[in-house]
Amino acid sequence: MQNWMKKYGTVLMSLFVLVGFGSAGTTTYTPEITVGNNAPTIDSVSDPTTVTLVEGGTTQVSVTVLVSDPDGASDITLVNSSASAIGETNREDASCTDEGDVSSTQANFTCTFTHFYYDGGVSADSWTILALAQDASSGQDTDNTRTYEVTDLSAYNITQVPTWATLTAGTNNNAASNHLIINNTGNNDYTQFNVTAYDLLNGANTIPVSGFDLDDDVAFGSAQAMVNATAVTVTGTFSFMTAGASAFDTVYHRADVPAGLSAGLYTASSAWTTTLT
Repeated sequence: MQNWMKKYGTVLMSLFVLVGFGSAGTTTYTPEITVGNNAPTIDSVSDPTTVTLVEGGTTQVSVTVLVSDPDGASDITLVNSSASAIGETNREDASCTDEGDVSSTQANFTCTFTHFYYDGGVSADSWTILALAQDASSGQDTDNTRTYEVTDLSAYNITQVPTWATLTAGTNNNAASNHLIINNTGNNDYTQFNVTAYDLLNGANTIPVSGFDLDDDVAFGSAQAMVNATAVTVTGTFSFMTAGASAFDTVYHRADVPAGLSAGLYTASSAWTTTLT
C-alpha cells in the first residue's frame, strides 16, 4: 500500500483537487438583430378619365394613389407622379396631395396634371402615368400601369385682321398697316392653308382680289395672288401649322388699287375665309 501510494498518490490528490475543489461560473449575453427599412408599396393608381382639351386653355386630370408602408403611414414622406407621351412635354405633379390615412399603414394621395390645349391627342399617342412613393429612409416604389387618352382638338382663331390706311387709286403693292395673325389654339398639325377671297365693292366700282397678294414674308418673295370666290393655297412657313405654345404667325397682305376708282370705302362682297387642313 505504501508503495502504491508513493506511485499513485500524487495523481489521486490531483484528481481530488480538480473534482472536489473546482468552481463553476455563469455569464449572459443578449442577441440583437436590426431589421432594415421596409420600402413603401404603391397599392393602386386609379384609372384617369379621357382628357377633353379646352381651346386655348388648360385642363386638369387627377388620379388617386394608395400607398402602404409596413413601418407606418407616417413613414411615407413623398408621392409624386408624371404623365408622358412620345414627343410630348411631361406633365408633372412634384408633390401629390396627402388626403389622409386610410389605415395605420396606408395613405391616400391625389396627383393632378395640367394639360395644355396643344398637348398631343389620340392621333399621337397615349399618355402613361408614372407614380413614385418614397419613405423617410429613401425606400421607393413605382407604378406605370395606367394610361389615358387626350382628345384631338382642331381649333384656331384670328387675333388680328388686315387693315390699310387710305390708299390712292392707281397704286400697287400697298402693304397692309396691320396684317392677318392666326393662332393655332388646338393640338392638331396642319399641312395646307387656304384663303377664299372676294372682290371689294363700292357701288359699281370694284377692287378685284386678283390684285391682292398673301405671303409668309413681308418681302413678298413668294406671294400668292387671290382668285375671286376661290380657295387659294397659301404656301410658306407658318408657325400656326404646327401645334405648340407659340403656334401663331403673320400672313402678310398687300393690294393693288386700280386707277380711276372713286373715293370711298370698299368692302368685300363676302367675308374672306381661312381654312386649315
